[in-house]
Amino acid sequence: MVHKGHHRSLRLSAAGYQISVEAAGPPVPWNPEGTGPEGQLARISFLPLHWFVHSLATPVQYSVAGPNGLLSEGKGLAHMEKNWGSYFPDAWVWGQGAASQVKLAFAGGVIPLGTKLVKPSVWVVGLRTESLSWDFSPLFPNTALFWPRIDACNGEFELEAVQLTHLVKIKVKADPNSFLKGLLCPTKTGFRNMSDETFTARVVVEAYERRLHKLEWRPRLLERRVLNKFALEFGGDHRCQQFSRCGDAWQALDKVEPHCSEPFSKT
Repeated sequence: MVHKGHHRSLRLSAAGYQISVEAAGPPVPWNPEGTGPEGQLARISFLPLHWFVHSLATPVQYSVAGPNGLLSEGKGLAHMEKNWGSYFPDAWVWGQGAASQVKLAFAGGVIPLGTKLVKPSVWVVGLRTESLSWDFSPLFPNTALFWPRIDACNGEFELEAVQLTHLVKIKVKADPNSFLKGLLCPTKTGFRNMSDETFTARVVVEAYERRLHKLEWRPRLLERRVLNKFALEFGGDHRCQQFSRCGDAWQALDKVEPHCSEPFSKT
């Protein structure tokens, strides 16, 4: 991968296949200030994991070639992000999708704070449209309350994030058979097959304005957007237990340990 200024390119080669991606335009940062989705959470040093989004929707050109020649080529939008820290949380859900007029990204889960008794659930959401630029997180100035519903076995995830004057409702649905199962993730004891991910989910996101009327907060729908080919990941204890076997997604590359309970150690 080459990352120099606004120029970004990616080359991958495996098992006789080649993937080439070239940036065709500038990145779309999380916000003009250059901060990421965590906001003030990024300053908390004892969190085991941090998340930063470099671009919500960089225009790209891509091509995919196989042993018999070119398979596909075209244009798209690339989401670019990174994680850093010590290890992934005990349980998490991540989602991301983009189109020309809407971008949505969220992540959250159970964050250990050095004790088995205190494991809060922390969520971060970003929604961008032509008229909205909303962030939701546990800390000021984007403080929100979150209500998730997680059903990994049916490929379903719902999340409501509420602020004083804003409300967003997210509903994601994917075919359970579309998930790549057993992707490798960093844990306290090494890399393990700990997540399942699909790139063919469908998400419906609704944005509401909340107004106080006769001592009652009433939501008014501002926008309803739909994204197809949405990326959705269930990790750790939020995975479907039926999927918690050895890493199916890696078997074709012969990089799976005989037992999922054993850490990944091959090079």
